[in-house]
Amino acid sequence: MASEAIDKLADSAVSADEQADRKRQLVKGPEEFQKVRRDRRK
Repeated sequence: MASEAIDKLADSAVSADEQADRKRQLVKGPEEFQKVRRDRRK
């Protein structure tokens, strides 16, 4: 669901690689919260 929303808001002026990198960073979340997320394996 989040990835679909990100796709709709993506900046079309940047390359597909840059868009994918930005999307990955948004979905992954800040480093401070990665360890406390329950939906991810450790």
